Amino acid sequence: MRRYEDFFIGQVFNLERASLSAEEIKEFAGRWDPQPFHVDDDAARGSIYGGLIASGMHTLCSVMGNFTREVLVGSTCMGSPGMRELRFHAPVRPGDGIKSQAEVIALRRSESRPELGIVEFLWTSHNGDTTVMTASFTLLFT
Repeated sequence: MRRYEDFFIGQVFNLERASLSAEEIKEFAGRWDPQPFHVDDDAARGSIYGGLIASGMHTLCSVMGNFTREVLVGSTCMGSPGMRELRFHAPVRPGDGIKSQAEVIALRRSESRPELGIVEFLWTSHNGDTTVMTASFTLLFT
């Protein structure tokens, strides 16, 4: 079981590669972000992206899913007070292989609840040499 004491600054978790199919992109976007360049091939070709792209939220959710399965399941995580920064640097297209890392960038004990440790992570997601997403967020652990 991974606890607060098991984390250290500079620790890196290399997450499983994520890939989204055109069908998955359209299904997610149809429900949560139905902009034409996410749900319609013809409209997407005519957009500034020149083709179908995943919603940034879909990219974030796919990385979160891998992070949860690979780092948080079986841990003492008590949730998150939030993200400080989320950036989408480049579009994610159907079939792209997105490789992500989660790096521990800060650790501290909660002042108001000293039984909780606060771990700050920086996620970086790449498609080959291109950075597609970065996010900074904190999680609470016992």
